[in-house]
Amino acid sequence: EKAFIIEVDYGGTSVELYTPARDTGTLLCFHKHHINLDPFQEIGRQDITAQVNFSALADWGSVYGLQLAGYTSQANFLRALGFSAQLRKLEMAGKSNPGLTKQLELIQTFFLEMGTKIKVMILQKGFEKVRLTGMQFPDLKLQLSRQRV
Repeated sequence: EKAFIIEVDYGGTSVELYTPARDTGTLLCFHKHHINLDPFQEIGRQDITAQVNFSALADWGSVYGLQLAGYTSQANFLRALGFSAQLRKLEMAGKSNPGLTKQLELIQTFFLEMGTKIKVMILQKGFEKVRLTGMQFPDLKLQLSRQRV
């Protein structure tokens, strides 16, 4: 009767995903850090993925009584949860630990580069309006681009 569903993945809204520029769809294959569009190439040796349509998830969720509680980038979600402050603490500790410095560089790269590509959506059921800490910096595009797909 009461639930929160948190979805974290690569993707976007219907408006972002279904454009003439994406006439091949959202399927991507990765093999040894190279991208291709052919799932029949390197069979069994490559990763195959597709972008998540968050508009469709929100729409189908509403069919089953779920309400959108928030949608944002992973970077904004982590920032709202205090990730930046934790990162600064690690940076201070890293000044005296060269091994930690390399790990921090990787974390920052992930946070800055991947943090905008990965999205976070929270759907809820059975709660009145709630204010979720991780959704302090929402992405309003989802609410503006809702369309049945």
